[in-house]
Amino acid sequence: GNGSTQNGQTFSYSNAGTYTLTLSGPGTVTATITVAQGAGGGGGGGGGGGAPTCADVDFKVLDAGSGLQITANQFGVIPVLANESLSFTASATTFTSYDWDFGDGTPHGTGATAPHTYLSGGIYPTVKLTVPANSNSTCKTQASHDLFVSGPAGPTGIFVARYADNSPFLATQVASGKAMSFLATDAGDASTTYTWDFGDGSLPGTGQTLTHTYNESVVTNRTVKLIVTMGSLTGSTQQTFTVLPPPEPPKWFVAGVAYLPGAIAGTLWQTDFTILNPDPTRPGTYSLAFLDGRNPVAPANLVWKTINLGAQQSISSPNVLAFFGQPLGSYGALLVRGDVAPVAPVTTSRTFNNGDPTKGTFGLSVPSTQASSGVSPQASAAQQYLIGLRDDGTAYTNIALVNLVSTDWSHAHLTFFDAMGVNLGLLNVSMPPYGVAQLTRPLTTPPLAGGGLGLPNRDLYSVQVTVDAGGAVFPYATIIDNTSTDPIAVTPTVQPSSAYRVPGIVRAPGANGTVWRSRFFLHNPSSAPRKVNVQYSYVACAATCGGRSSIGQDIPLAAGETKSWDDFPSAWITGPGSTVSDDVTYGDSFIDVSPATGDTNVDPLLVLGETFNVQPTGPVGLELPGFTDLDAGSKTSAGKRLVLAGLESDNAFRTNVAFFLTSGAAGIFQVHVISDTGAELKSFGWNLTGSSPFKQFSDSDLFGGVNKSDRMSIIVDSLDGSPVAAYATIIDNTSGAATFVKAQTGP
Repeated sequence: GNGSTQNGQTFSYSNAGTYTLTLSGPGTVTATITVAQGAGGGGGGGGGGGAPTCADVDFKVLDAGSGLQITANQFGVIPVLANESLSFTASATTFTSYDWDFGDGTPHGTGATAPHTYLSGGIYPTVKLTVPANSNSTCKTQASHDLFVSGPAGPTGIFVARYADNSPFLATQVASGKAMSFLATDAGDASTTYTWDFGDGSLPGTGQTLTHTYNESVVTNRTVKLIVTMGSLTGSTQQTFTVLPPPEPPKWFVAGVAYLPGAIAGTLWQTDFTILNPDPTRPGTYSLAFLDGRNPVAPANLVWKTINLGAQQSISSPNVLAFFGQPLGSYGALLVRGDVAPVAPVTTSRTFNNGDPTKGTFGLSVPSTQASSGVSPQASAAQQYLIGLRDDGTAYTNIALVNLVSTDWSHAHLTFFDAMGVNLGLLNVSMPPYGVAQLTRPLTTPPLAGGGLGLPNRDLYSVQVTVDAGGAVFPYATIIDNTSTDPIAVTPTVQPSSAYRVPGIVRAPGANGTVWRSRFFLHNPSSAPRKVNVQYSYVACAATCGGRSSIGQDIPLAAGETKSWDDFPSAWITGPGSTVSDDVTYGDSFIDVSPATGDTNVDPLLVLGETFNVQPTGPVGLELPGFTDLDAGSKTSAGKRLVLAGLESDNAFRTNVAFFLTSGAAGIFQVHVISDTGAELKSFGWNLTGSSPFKQFSDSDLFGGVNKSDRMSIIVDSLDGSPVAAYATIIDNTSGAATFVKAQTGP
């Protein structure tokens, strides 16, 4: 070395080589220095051609008073003191400029050596030195070292906070119910005490480290105070955290539940309800509350019943309002809350007339809706309509609404239109928070007698539902046959489209000389006329089945117009040699609806099917909505599986399930039959092809040979990514009335 013992000595090596530098003070420090050959090549001052030296930047921290370097601890952190005069010294003096960032918000330093003093302890600054880039691009132009500044005397009381699980943390957005970890930065000995006050009325905490969880229902500021005592010295600090309440748990509404006397003496309307946790591996916790349509209860006073379900488990009640202790005469809706809901639950709600064993039961199913769905001011016109309604002497229509808002009244406006879109009148309905409104025959009931329009019977009309700002409602209609009392349900289309596939539009011989028929409704909610292509695909079967046939035509629709066909296959299959026979089954069928070629109106359409059988005791039937790829399960989409719950197979009921492609030419799927305990009872696969894109499995196909439970579920996996949709028909073995249950998609 150069033998110098002076602080801050500058020395230049003129020759390449390896040298040992010795610094003597209170102690002795040595360092090995390797000097590379310079650009001039050495020797007598004039050689050339050597490679440029790569001068990587670095620096050291010295105590300015003693000139001693302060070295990093085992964690790579350089410990310094508050109010200590420090000298930051670059590793080279040949750079053209120096930029020192001391990490405490003070002005930057300059020069190869920069003085600095930290004024407060308990901070962890990162010091950065940046120099201009060298002509050799491999040279490092920035160096950084972490420091810890401790207090000048005694403890500081400074602490740091984070989540206990090390997830990202912000003091202004602390999650309620999530454990926080606190660490006092003053590391004392056994006599040091730490006293924590978390500002929420909880008992004080002790220890250098500890955890605490805030549970707040509203946004709340909590100030944490720490006092650290070391002998006779104390230090304290405080910090405020903003605690956010947990997000509202997801909620779903199940409308149309009832426990009412039937029109025939001795009969009852009741609701058979099933809830399924479709998650294949995780349990779920759900709570149910009853929204009373007769005597509304304030949301804060609802009575909740909690249900714990294991993976793929379900639970059922044949009379869910009796389960809630409600008396005969009750009706309304169920509110389902996902307390711990890995995925959305699957519910099946079948409301039917029960009591006459000679006639069997008649019923309907109303699907659940999320609290964030329904009709709101933001809903499109297509989402506001109930179509295919009738008050024609053979059937009548009731309309019900559920207020999806818990904090305010919802004010809904029901505008009635005839088949050509002519305005028939307006009814206004107001509902308290989570309230339920029931309108009996609103089209024909006189205004003074029951708040209706008092209009004559009409064989086809629609209703548009709108709400005031801040409101949200779920409307639905029940079309009830006067003779059989069998109802079907009509709900808004959640995701309207300009193209649909409507399955199950059949014509087939029934028992005792009856014939199954299908109605079809097509509605244009657009403000402009359009032309719509309708294609009917079916397989005709007599003694044997022929191949798949398809027949289509373009249908013009005026703005707001609805068109309907009461016996669609008979009306559609026309022409020479195409006469429909009552002895032939037109099954495996569906209707495809899309904009006609050349029509530029691509606004959403609305469709509805109804398949029914005219029996001596009156018609019985079920509704058939339109399906899109969003209603299908596919491993390439967000909804990878299909789930059906509450399926019944016993002496009273049987269940059939239909599977079909919503688009594409082929698809492979796997069916899993699941018990109410979540156990798999049966599994089988099936292929759908372009010539056979629709397949229905009977009750014996699905549940034959298994140990049946009270209610069963079916889970469907698409094996090749093709969009496969499904629906179930739960059929009363005595009446033949079928309830439609649409498969729900899930992850």
